Amino acid sequence: MSEETKKSKEEAQFSEGKFSSGLSRRDFLKGAATGVVGVTIAGAISACENPVEYRDLNDPLTAGSSENKWKFEIPPSAVSDSLIDEAHTVTADIVVIGSGISGLCTAVAAAEEGKDVRLFSAGKAPVSRGGSNFAIGSTYQSKLLKRYNARNEAADKDYPIPVTANDIVEHIQAEQLAGLYAMDKIKWSRWFKWSGKSMDWMINKMYNSSKQLRVCIEPPYPDSDGTLAVPPSTHNFYNSTDSVGGQPFLSGAPLCASAYAEHLEKTSGNPIKYLTKALYLIRGTENKPDGKEGKVTAVIAEELDDGYNGKGIYWKYVAKEAIVLATGDFSRDRDMMARYSPYAYELFKDQIVFDEPGYDMQLDFFNGFNGLMDGQGQKMGLWVGAAWQKVFPNAPMINMAVPGPSHAVIDNFWGLNLNINGKRFHNENTNFGFGAYSKMNQPGGIAYGVWGANYADTQHEWEQSGCVFMNDIVEYDPTFKFPGYFGEPMDPAQPLSPEGIKAQWAAGAQPGIGFDGSPAPAQYATGETWEELIDNAIKMGWTINKTNALASIARYHQYAINKRDEEFQVNPDLLYPLYQNKSVTSGPEKYCGPFYMSRSTPSTFLCVTGGLRTNEYLQVCDANDTPIEGLYNTGTMIGDFFAGAYNFGFPGQNLGGPCLTLSYLLGKELAKGKTWSDQDPSAVSGTAYDPTPQVSATKES
Repeated sequence: MSEETKKSKEEAQFSEGKFSSGLSRRDFLKGAATGVVGVTIAGAISACENPVEYRDLNDPLTAGSSENKWKFEIPPSAVSDSLIDEAHTVTADIVVIGSGISGLCTAVAAAEEGKDVRLFSAGKAPVSRGGSNFAIGSTYQSKLLKRYNARNEAADKDYPIPVTANDIVEHIQAEQLAGLYAMDKIKWSRWFKWSGKSMDWMINKMYNSSKQLRVCIEPPYPDSDGTLAVPPSTHNFYNSTDSVGGQPFLSGAPLCASAYAEHLEKTSGNPIKYLTKALYLIRGTENKPDGKEGKVTAVIAEELDDGYNGKGIYWKYVAKEAIVLATGDFSRDRDMMARYSPYAYELFKDQIVFDEPGYDMQLDFFNGFNGLMDGQGQKMGLWVGAAWQKVFPNAPMINMAVPGPSHAVIDNFWGLNLNINGKRFHNENTNFGFGAYSKMNQPGGIAYGVWGANYADTQHEWEQSGCVFMNDIVEYDPTFKFPGYFGEPMDPAQPLSPEGIKAQWAAGAQPGIGFDGSPAPAQYATGETWEELIDNAIKMGWTINKTNALASIARYHQYAINKRDEEFQVNPDLLYPLYQNKSVTSGPEKYCGPFYMSRSTPSTFLCVTGGLRTNEYLQVCDANDTPIEGLYNTGTMIGDFFAGAYNFGFPGQNLGGPCLTLSYLLGKELAKGKTWSDQDPSAVSGTAYDPTPQVSATKES
């Protein structure tokens, strides 16, 4: 082809919106705007010899274009062997990619069995989000429940010891049905079987680190209908110096990641290499990113600068036994989200920060629209022949339902819920995962909670910490005080009385201080009558249909009096009347004002789960379900562990299941062989560890 012909062809392709590489004009202009044109043009030129048409998210779908590959399915050009010298070639038994909880847990579990483990990460430090780790049957949980049972006289409050999957089988079935029964139940079985043992192991590691982390357990979800009820099983980690924001579940995971990293470097003798991004895997003997035959033997990586830009310094990590992908989710890749999680993509596509590294993001629980990772591990697996998981679409993590006075750490407000049209829209007795889905289907995704002062009587005591079952933290460390969200320290040993919670609501109806310490508007609207409440909410700028809202409040009030909800069948025990006759001050019809109203914040998108097809031993598989030799993935990446939605029915299931139990098993099995996990869990070596002191289990008033 002459230079003139080649030039005219390229100009024609550009005028049509495509480079021969598959690069669209839209992407070229975007690259120019973000200062990465040099990289973009270089990629286009290197691929000119093998033009590929790919599917563009914004192009119309036709019969022809539907057969094109997505951009994320097209591997990059290979790095020349001449760019990787011996000093930049590392050989180990096991190579782990990613310094989150799952990668670190896998690496520590294998290294303590004597395996030579190397771990590198695109981030600058160990990182993890959240802090809730769901586990059943741990030594710590059993001790806590034993003490709780001894202190409570009501027999119906007793919990089984130890808790096993047999004790929560109804909840397991409910969770699996919520996912259309589509998830891989074999992986769930392995999680339940090894959950307590792996949590004992984790507690040991966390306590015996320089962070000196302690463990607490979140309160249970007290579902009066039983559907969401599960024993207190969510383990959180904290210490007195590093825990921030007043809640261990907001800060525990990063502390755990740091503790794991410390153990790994000490046990393996190898430093973790940060700011190093995996580019592609090598399968077979040729140094190319799209080999489809043989064993996965190595990964090519590039050093990054502090801004996560490539430095042109390349590394080759050779694994004699296994490469473990632990690179997290794919929510920052626009095309992967549109392809594999379209529901979440449509809801959050204008909020997620696509195509920018999120490697070192901590939990942004209250403003979490940014997603997390770019799906690099999933892409690398696809390039060497891995299949995508069988469940479609991938399950996103979405929460933050209707706010209001809380009976559990993760509940939707159980009182009256209204949309902007002033209408009820669901059974309010649910958690903040399911409640978020219900709320997002309302006009504008906005909802309100309404209650009266008598709602304070729904609990004899209102815990201030919100996440500590039986105040065990204070029993262990009496000097520890939670820093409060609004300035004053919170003491979980001193729960609020009904009068105390009323004072909090009254304060919340006044302008205050936000989470960042800046001035904030009132948290609640308030009024002495129903009409005044709605009028004041509208004055605050809240949009709601007043006529419909007053009618809905009146109907709800009557349902509460009758103890029979004719609309959504809420449990009668959760229905509280909203009397507004001020002349009645005693008896069942006493005045229940002032009244309060909360407005929902937008629902939070945390990440999306799953990815590559994965068997129960966490081997990555091809379209025939055949394992790709030498390639594993773990943590959030594990395919088919979740289905439908990550709904928080088991609070901390992702960190407790894929990131702890299954990652722990993977590390041990890489060291000891797959049959190790098939033995009786009671035969596991190691000492169960519980750092809490012995406390007398006497009856308390």
